[in-house]
Amino acid sequence: MRRNPFRTIAACLLIGVIGLSIICYVFFGVDRDQMKNNRMLIAEMMDNRVMESLSEPLTVSKMISQDEYLKEILKKESAYSEDEMVTLMRNYLYEIKKHFDYSTVYVISDSSKKYYSYAGLNKVINPENNSFDTWYTDFLDLGKQSSVESSTDEVNLNELTVFVDARVEDESGKLLGVSGVGIETANIMRILSSYEEQYGVRIDYVTSNGLVQMSSRTAAVHSSYVSGINYPVVTDNSYHYQSYGVGGFAIVKYIEDLDWYLVIRSEKPYETNNYNYVYFFSLILILFVALTILFIAGKQLKVESGGGITQRKNVDGQTGLPNRDYFDKVYGERGILNTTRYKCIAEFAIDDFESMEQTALESRIIISVVRAARESFGQHGELMRWNKNSFVVLFEIPVDEAETACKEFCKSIEDRGEVTVSIGLTEIDLKETLMRNYYRAVQNLYLVKELGGNNVKRG
Repeated sequence: MRRNPFRTIAACLLIGVIGLSIICYVFFGVDRDQMKNNRMLIAEMMDNRVMESLSEPLTVSKMISQDEYLKEILKKESAYSEDEMVTLMRNYLYEIKKHFDYSTVYVISDSSKKYYSYAGLNKVINPENNSFDTWYTDFLDLGKQSSVESSTDEVNLNELTVFVDARVEDESGKLLGVSGVGIETANIMRILSSYEEQYGVRIDYVTSNGLVQMSSRTAAVHSSYVSGINYPVVTDNSYHYQSYGVGGFAIVKYIEDLDWYLVIRSEKPYETNNYNYVYFFSLILILFVALTILFIAGKQLKVESGGGITQRKNVDGQTGLPNRDYFDKVYGERGILNTTRYKCIAEFAIDDFESMEQTALESRIIISVVRAARESFGQHGELMRWNKNSFVVLFEIPVDEAETACKEFCKSIEDRGEVTVSIGLTEIDLKETLMRNYYRAVQNLYLVKELGGNNVKRG
């Protein structure tokens, strides 16, 4: 009896089609534009992760520098004995350290040059004779209200630390001193290492001359330079994609809050990431469906999805934005927003979000709206995710400008043609509790929704 040639023919056909598919993919299947978009998205995700770790210290440092109680202590320093002054400052700083779990919290009196920390009087700084203290005069010479630097912490066994310094001034603008907080770089280094390992890139934060300020490698900080990169001007804080070498690339962005540049680079021609594997196994799946073994191929194809963002209590895992827990921790819902930094508050929500039936569609819409919100509001205040489809914005600009920004945001979402948003806006009254200010914005949001949505209500 002649052997049935079907198996041999099917096997040869299968091998031939798979081989041809791989060749076509290598030469024609790599979408360079999609690859660039994927790399830019990875850069944005990583940048958001790091900035979430630093956003709270940046906020807290500015709040300390604006604290009237601290200002009064520094004004009356000469009226206290040294022991009394040390006790006052130690108690004040220790409560902040304990609440936020920072590695250090400190205040330097400009009149006496005494360096107070949460542990008491550390020393009297002397920038002229001690090179370790020159950071103080360097910061004052910058003329900025606040600044970020990485350095070793004398108080904590010379651990590499990110310091957030801020000027403390009286009502006339006279310098009273410098306050700040410090966080160990270990957590940030873990974030950088995880992205470097997952995507095969090198990530550094550098100054304008390329000197490394933050990296996954401790030895590189303040000793290595990133060269061969074109740095954008400081007024441009968008992501810049640069190609170099054979398939190499770099993504550069100026981080205004840090006054550093983020540099992500790789010399690999392409990444062997989940996208490539999904594409390749999809071809095999189609062939195996034709050969009636879909179930087995489906098991091999199953890929566990995940964004790589570690869920933290104060960060929304889907968008990387601060969440309501963060809002409660930093400001306290029942407290008073005791800073003049924020002028008004808004809440916006996606219209008819509850009617969406597909989880994947909901997720895509959320990411799209958040990206547009960052573009519209990122320069003007702080954006937080309040619940499933609503977000809160604390604006640093006057209410008239905020209203204009909100209307432009509504229009940009409408022009995308998928969903619309409704926004409630109100000016912050510092004499009222934070929740009263928030509820006024919510009431305005409800009025917009009752009238059909896709609009802004201010009141």
